[in-house]
Amino acid sequence: RKRGVVTVVDVVIPGAFSEQAQVLSLLKHVDYFVPNDDEAARLTNETDPLRQLRALQSSGAQTVIVTCGEHGSIAGRGDDIWRMPTFPTPIVDPSGTGDAFCAGLIAGISRGCDLPESLRHAAALGASAATAVGTTDGVFTQQQLDAFLASNRTAAQLQTNA
Repeated sequence: RKRGVVTVVDVVIPGAFSEQAQVLSLLKHVDYFVPNDDEAARLTNETDPLRQLRALQSSGAQTVIVTCGEHGSIAGRGDDIWRMPTFPTPIVDPSGTGDAFCAGLIAGISRGCDLPESLRHAAALGASAATAVGTTDGVFTQQQLDAFLASNRTAAQLQTNA
């Protein structure tokens, strides 16, 4: 952070995992922590994505984004919570959608987008990955991503009383 480097951590937590405390102790050094809801459940022992998010925030991550598959994602920074729905897309193969989501998030961040717009980038790139067999064949190029976002109004919604 002293050098202006933004950290984005996309984690993989295996089913038989006993090192939760070690992972949680690192979150104070993370700008964006992006588990899916299954991974967040293993880390927090919570089943509700909002409770997972709050528990992970309390461990020190600045921004937490819990992806929830076809139910979109939920993001929290400070007291603010955003819900990002999925873009309606034909699902051929969901392999790689989480990695593409993170790539879209990083693309939004690197372009100077705010969190809600970075979530749009993430959701769009994640959705594109599901449109073809395999993990990369359907993923949008930057030009395709820009055109897709321009033609779709789906946006992250700030939640009140979350």
